[in-house]
Amino acid sequence: MNKQRKAVALISGGLDSMLAAKTVMAQGIHVEGINFFYRFLRRRPYSCDSSQRPS
Repeated sequence: MNKQRKAVALISGGLDSMLAAKTVMAQGIHVEGINFFYRFLRRRPYSCDSSQRPS
């Protein structure tokens, strides 16, 4: 019984992580991509007030 190999790729949004995942996929390995969105890394806080939105 041959199980397909699997991998997890952390996708940063840059070209290097996507290329690494594609290289692994070319070897016949199933790749699941994960991307994290960190809302707290914004420089300005979210606001409903349109006067505070960046222009």
